[in-house]
Amino acid sequence: MKIVVLSDIHGNIHALEAVLRHARGQSTGDVILNLGDTTGYGPNPEQTVQRIQNPAFINILGNYDKKVLSKKHRQEGWQRVKTPEKRQMFAWTYQSLSKPSRKFLSKLPKQRLVELGGQKILLTHGSPASINEHLLPQTPDSRLAELAATTDADIILCGHSHQGFIRKVNAVWFINPGTVGRPDDGDPRPSYAVLTLNKYEVTAEMFRVPYNINAAVHAMRQTGLPEVFAQMIRQGLNYDDLVAKFGNPPAASSLESNGILTLITESPRDDVGTGLVIGAVTNIAPQAQILDLTPIGTPDAARFLAEVTPNFPPGTVHLIVASDENQPIAARIGAQFYILPGIHTLSGVLEDADRTGKRVEIVAIDKSRYNLASAAGHLVNGLPLGKLGERLKLPSSANPIQN
Repeated sequence: MKIVVLSDIHGNIHALEAVLRHARGQSTGDVILNLGDTTGYGPNPEQTVQRIQNPAFINILGNYDKKVLSKKHRQEGWQRVKTPEKRQMFAWTYQSLSKPSRKFLSKLPKQRLVELGGQKILLTHGSPASINEHLLPQTPDSRLAELAATTDADIILCGHSHQGFIRKVNAVWFINPGTVGRPDDGDPRPSYAVLTLNKYEVTAEMFRVPYNINAAVHAMRQTGLPEVFAQMIRQGLNYDDLVAKFGNPPAASSLESNGILTLITESPRDDVGTGLVIGAVTNIAPQAQILDLTPIGTPDAARFLAEVTPNFPPGTVHLIVASDENQPIAARIGAQFYILPGIHTLSGVLEDADRTGKRVEIVAIDKSRYNLASAAGHLVNGLPLGKLGERLKLPSSANPIQN
């Protein structure tokens, strides 16, 4: 039996739907265990609460949900929150929930014990001891042993800390699936877990899932709430870390991908290799609008990049795939993004940037995590350029990298 375990959706319906699509691809069954904090910090609390009322979901309440629903907290607790943006988010989340959704959340238990696949599973938000306790990958075994002794569960599920882990202490499994909607480890992709259960064995696997970050960011901006919340989604950081890194309002990059991707490969347009590249991009970014320019051919790619790409809308991603890959790079030059097998193809673009004073930023793609196609797909989704790899020093003829 395979079941989905997720937590801390935080009103991010775009991330939730991506997780559910990915889970279907893992041949999971019809059981989804949701460990709470369905609301808060995301742009779609009402749609998210409606979504988890599907019969497949087994839900519990999270600490943020509890605060949003608490009349006492609304009257007194919100005012004790020192950060005005956080107070604004609390109030907006409550007002955005319909009365039926508030009623649904208010009836959810703080914990739940279920038996699935021959295993007793305790659903908690924080821990068996407290809805507010943070269980972390580095929580001492002695603390987990104390918690295990308070229940006869075979598996204890927890969320709240937003840090995924799978551990076993004194024959009891502790599994935290991470967060769907509000990552704070610098990786904006949602996280969840799949459990495979039978009476004698438990296996668990964690996943990070690509999704349309731009759509979630746009939805956040449509609420009229401060930009800091949109950048939390884009950067995969919590409020405090984001403000410490980018300031408030955040001084993050203003250029965002527009969903258009141009493609040039060294294979014929109808070659299976080109099809595989397109498939790899759309598997990560289904919304990508791909312009296959393969007939131009990689020998003429440098000329194309230098002469034609400035005419595309700001935020277009230009992908070139060739077999002579050296050090794959991702770049932002002016108002365009580039994913290339090496920096040599950018010579004409860099010369123009040096002449006209355009902004230049280049990173060496982390080949252990991304190939050219997957890097392009993530960039189309809205993953910040710097998360694809380490920044490169530019050739002396180019402008210094600007932050």
